[in-house]
Amino acid sequence: MRREDITAVVLCGGSAARLGSVDKTLLEVDGHPLVGYTLEALRPQIGGFVLSCGRDPAPYRRFGYPVTPDHAADEGPLGGIVSANGAIDSEWILTHPGDTPLPDPQLVARLTPAAERAGVAVPRTGAYRQHLVMLVSRGWLESLAQHYAQGGRAGREWLDAAGAEEVDMADIADSFFNVNTFEDLAQAKRRLHHPT
Repeated sequence: MRREDITAVVLCGGSAARLGSVDKTLLEVDGHPLVGYTLEALRPQIGGFVLSCGRDPAPYRRFGYPVTPDHAADEGPLGGIVSANGAIDSEWILTHPGDTPLPDPQLVARLTPAAERAGVAVPRTGAYRQHLVMLVSRGWLESLAQHYAQGGRAGREWLDAAGAEEVDMADIADSFFNVNTFEDLAQAKRRLHHPT
């Protein structure tokens, strides 16, 4: 799998109720939005980006990548992935939350062997499957779209049905830290200053 064959769909939706219902991926740490850190970390690993947003797409256009608003509000992250589908022409798709600012530099490399075997690969960190971080072939993305069209909204259900291969990434569990509260935002600042 070549880097150029992968498009990352960065998920920038979500209600952010515990953060005052703002676009949390645009919250800043040291003058840079959270999603900017995500993009910077993923850029060397993939060929391009699509930003999937749940609200006003205008603020995301400054990053210079295609922006796709969700077809339906408050339908969850699968809706964001499906909405981005039309803007993707690569063979492989990496999905990644935009409020997770510390992606590991070897994330894609570690997912690739499993993705090439199974068509869908997802990290597992101990007891938790990181079901919003997936490396998926285009054919399986069509399956996800069908699941969504039939009323499916839980990513874990689709991963089970697709037979996704899980990759043990317990050693880099901290790289999946995401921001849901103001306390998390403060913690993100500390982690970005002192990455492990």
